[in-house]
Amino acid sequence: MKRVQAPVTPRRISSAIEIFSRELVEDPDLQLLPVTPAPNSQANDCFAVVERQVRQCGGSICYGWQIWEWPGVMIEAEFHAVWKDPDGNLHDVTPKRISVQQILFLSDPVRQYDGYQVNNFRRALRSDSSIVAFIEACDAEFQIMNQGQRAYQSGAIYIKDDEARDIIKIRKQKVQAYSEICTTMPRPARNDPCHCGSGKKFKRCCQ
Repeated sequence: MKRVQAPVTPRRISSAIEIFSRELVEDPDLQLLPVTPAPNSQANDCFAVVERQVRQCGGSICYGWQIWEWPGVMIEAEFHAVWKDPDGNLHDVTPKRISVQQILFLSDPVRQYDGYQVNNFRRALRSDSSIVAFIEACDAEFQIMNQGQRAYQSGAIYIKDDEARDIIKIRKQKVQAYSEICTTMPRPARNDPCHCGSGKKFKRCCQ
């Protein structure tokens, strides 16, 4: 079965990632952090997980951005929190819904979390109308799903009437753009890392 192409933790800090990071933080400090999930924690609920870790073990919460890369397509920054232990070391203690051994984290000393949802930042890695359409659809979907008081809600969100129809249309556009991106992706060489992020060679994975 073919794996879905999706953003993964970057394997190296490229010039494109450095430029992207400077757009987010004036003096960027990028670190690769191992993922060591705290026991009995909810996946992707980083703010609550880290706050509990601080209460139990001391230290403090560090806000910033988890950097993802869809190789050859785009770079994406997701607002995130990690635990700074009493010795000043950073740890990603939040479980993931996908298999991730480490993350690329960009600390942001200016950002704070006050309960509302923060949209991801995305930058295309090549000039392609389908990538632009995909990013625009992601932004449009976020705006509707986080309109008004919904910005302070987490978990399942229900919408109806005109907004529901708009979401259906936007998600169809996003699926279409995603499909077009995948069909135009250059095919990796047999010994290259697979574009799905499995860590395996392409010839042993999605070929």
